[in-house]
Amino acid sequence: MSDGPESNPPQPKDAAAAAPQDGARGGPRGAPRGGPRGGPRGRKPKTDQRTRAKAARLEREAGLPRTLAYQVAMGNVSLSEVLERMARRDQVESLMRRHELPKSLATQVALGQADLDQVLIRRRREAHVAEHREQSVLNHALESGNPVLVGLLGAHRLEGTITAVDRYEFTLTPKEGEAETIHKVRLKYGIDLSQGMKARGVVKAPKSSVVAEPVWKPQERYGVSDKRLYGYLEDEMDVVATTTEQDVVRGRLSWLGRWEFGMTTRKGIEVVLFRHALCDIRSA
Repeated sequence: MSDGPESNPPQPKDAAAAAPQDGARGGPRGAPRGGPRGGPRGRKPKTDQRTRAKAARLEREAGLPRTLAYQVAMGNVSLSEVLERMARRDQVESLMRRHELPKSLATQVALGQADLDQVLIRRRREAHVAEHREQSVLNHALESGNPVLVGLLGAHRLEGTITAVDRYEFTLTPKEGEAETIHKVRLKYGIDLSQGMKARGVVKAPKSSVVAEPVWKPQERYGVSDKRLYGYLEDEMDVVATTTEQDVVRGRLSWLGRWEFGMTTRKGIEVVLFRHALCDIRSA
């Protein structure tokens, strides 16, 4: 028996269980579980090579931008869909360039959500009305000094020169007699008499006298839209316009304003009708 410490200290019953395993927490670092990180690369390089080759072919043969060519090559989108997008984009750019359309409206036309002819007609109509919005036979007569013939509600016709025009009234001075101030709502039509002697006979009056009162409320007047009137003008249609006192004018529209519009008769005489005194207008 030895008096010193034991040379072999006692071991745990299960020494193998106490020993740390490779890869376990606290043990030596080893390779990740399941083998080398990422695993075998397999065929990925070859797949990338085929994708690049297909994208390059699409760029060369189909004229696709590189980004879209890769999208098609990777199967994210079909070639037909990409070609359709490109064609639509070219169409939108062409519409914007040729017709000066905003991109949003050009896109609607390209998608079939808007009719190009109607879009262009509406634009021409709006431009025309804006140009002639305040045009008036009274203002023209005041500036030119030309004599005019005006038809008034109450079955009256007056000739003279316009010496004053304000928002609601105008002043007409006949060759003989005193100047008369008249409210514009009484006007049915006006004719510049500098157009010749034929100007006095282009408005057909009713056989029997018809007297109508002014219609003061806009909502109670005969309604005719700018769209309808401009359609007559755009198509150069022969039309028949009738006043509330059954005066009849035949011809074609020459211009369209906010309160008045011009009609040129077959004799080449322009008659300006006031929209508030209109009873009917239709194609001849």
